[in-house]
Amino acid sequence: MKYAAVIVFLTSFAWAGDKPKPEDFNLVAHVTAFRSNTEHFTNTHHTKWGDIDVGSAHTTRIVEAVIDGKHYTLKVVTGKLPEPGDYKARRTRRSWNNDWDFEFPREDGSGKVNKYKIVGMSEE
Repeated sequence: MKYAAVIVFLTSFAWAGDKPKPEDFNLVAHVTAFRSNTEHFTNTHHTKWGDIDVGSAHTTRIVEAVIDGKHYTLKVVTGKLPEPGDYKARRTRRSWNNDWDFEFPREDGSGKVNKYKIVGMSEE
C-alpha cells in the first residue's frame, strides 16, 4: 500500500503542466498604471457567551493596461504588481466559466506566470 501511494505521488508530477513557451505569449501588454486598495472590515461572530468582533483587512490590487489596442482593468490574482512598461502576455480561458484572463511570464526565469483577471474593458 505504501508503494502505491508513492507511485501516485511521483506520477502526479508527470501530469503537471510544462513550463509555458515564450512563443505562447503573442500579445504585448503596455501597463500604464497600478494601484492597491485595502478595505478594513469587522466580522461579528455570535456565540452563546456573547458577540465577538473580529477585525480583518482585504487588499485589492488593480493594473491598468493597453493590450491589443483595448484598455483593460485587470485584477491581480497571483504575483506582484508590474511596474509601468511593456510585457509579453497571453490570453487564457478559465475552464469552469469560460471567462478570459491574461497571463504575464515572471521575469525571474522560473517559467511561472502571473495571472490577471479582467474586471473592465474599453475600446478607447
